[in-house]
Amino acid sequence: MHRSTVETVLEYQVLAPTHFCFNLESAHWPTQEILSERLAVSSNVDVHSYTDPGSGNRFFRFDAPPGPLLVDYQAEV
Repeated sequence: MHRSTVETVLEYQVLAPTHFCFNLESAHWPTQEILSERLAVSSNVDVHSYTDPGSGNRFFRFDAPPGPLLVDYQAEV
């Protein structure tokens, strides 16, 4: 089995309340196993997740207040 480690780190300076939607997480596919993963968002926000049933693609969204924002996703697949 082949293993890959993926990481995405995004930094923003949010100037006004902003809605974000990301497609960063590893997809749920029959041929791929997610061994571990971690999602960290620096702001105190409610993160809402969605998985597309047809493609297995995963999305998360939230409303960020003004200020610095860090989104960090890591996975081993």
